[in-house]
Amino acid sequence: MLARDVGEEPFRVEVTARQWWRAVRYSDVEGTPLFDDNEILVPAGRPIEIVLEAEDVIHSCWVPCLGGKLDAIAGKTNVLRLEADQPGIYRGMCAEFCGAKHARMGFHLVAMAEDDLQQALRERVVTVPEGGADGARAFERHCASCHSIDGRAQTPQAGPNLAAVRLRRHLVAGWLRNDPGELRRWLEEHQTIKPGNHMGNLSHVEDAELDAIAEWLEGR
Repeated sequence: MLARDVGEEPFRVEVTARQWWRAVRYSDVEGTPLFDDNEILVPAGRPIEIVLEAEDVIHSCWVPCLGGKLDAIAGKTNVLRLEADQPGIYRGMCAEFCGAKHARMGFHLVAMAEDDLQQALRERVVTVPEGGADGARAFERHCASCHSIDGRAQTPQAGPNLAAVRLRRHLVAGWLRNDPGELRRWLEEHQTIKPGNHMGNLSHVEDAELDAIAEWLEGR
C-alpha cells in the first residue's frame, strides 16, 4: 500500500539503478553507511521512502504488491513512498525498458520486524569474509577490479558490492536463488544464465580458483 502521512518518521533507503542491477545504500547502520545490492531490507508496518536515482539510462522501481512504479532518472532524484503492512518478501522489477537485460533486472524488498531488520543490517556490516585464503587471493586476482567486498564503503567499481553476499536470498538481480552451488554456477555460466550482462569472461580461470572464490564469498 502507499504510505500515508501520519507523522511517523519514514525509513529511508537510497537505490541507484544501473544496467542491470541496483546499488542499495542505508545511511546509518552502527554509525556508518552500509552498501548492498538488489535486496532492499525495510521495516514492516512503517512508512518507507526509497530515494531513486539512475547511473545510466532511465529505469524504474516497481513493487506490484505494494504500489505503483516510479522512474529512476540520471541526474534527478525521485522518492517512492510505500508501506508493507506485514513482514514478507515482495518481488520487485524494473517497469521501464532499459536495455537488453531489462526483463532480468529484478529485486526483492524484504519487510521485517524492526528488531529483525536492525540485526540483519548489522550482520551486513562486514569488511571481508572470514577464512578461505585461497578464495581471497583468487578474488583479488580475478574479481576485485569490478567488485567490492566492503559493506561500509562506496566504491566506483562497475559490478555489485559482494559484501555479505552469503546473507542474500537471491543472486543476479533476483534471478537465481542463493542456494549452494548457484554462485559457483554463475561464475562459470553467467553469459548463458543472463546473456549480454557486463561481467567479464572467466573462461581462463581454473575450476579450482572458481570453486575457492564461491566458497569464500558464500562462507559455506
